[in-house]
Amino acid sequence: MNFKKPVSEIMRRHVLTIKRNFSFSEACRLFFRMGIHHLPVVDDDNHLYGMLSTHDALRAFALRGHLLKNWDEENVDWSFPVEELMTQPAICIQENDTMEEVIRLYNEHHIQSLPVLQDGKLIGMVTSHDIMQFLADSKISNQPA
Repeated sequence: MNFKKPVSEIMRRHVLTIKRNFSFSEACRLFFRMGIHHLPVVDDDNHLYGMLSTHDALRAFALRGHLLKNWDEENVDWSFPVEELMTQPAICIQENDTMEEVIRLYNEHHIQSLPVLQDGKLIGMVTSHDIMQFLADSKISNQPA
């Protein structure tokens, strides 16, 4: 396996992003509709502020539900801005970092996605799915013919 392969060769370049004032309820709809688990939070110039994940959403549901004696989803305001809940600062990598660095960061921080930056701007993302694909492709290419 080529763990020295640069991240730029396996990262996703088309990444759905949101702004800091995006509502939590709309972010949850995006998670569901798009089948994604991570949303980078960026400014107008694509500088990364933080990350919102389905894990963050579950934490919000658990915490807000726990604070209410009589849980009633209809009466809970889920329209707060994602900046109140996003993980900040996000753990990031640069496009020339290697898969070795990606795997080290995943293990060290117990994360499921890594935003990829160039000159401080978001240019892509590596998810656990991408890592699994990299490992599967490496295994297949290393098999004798």
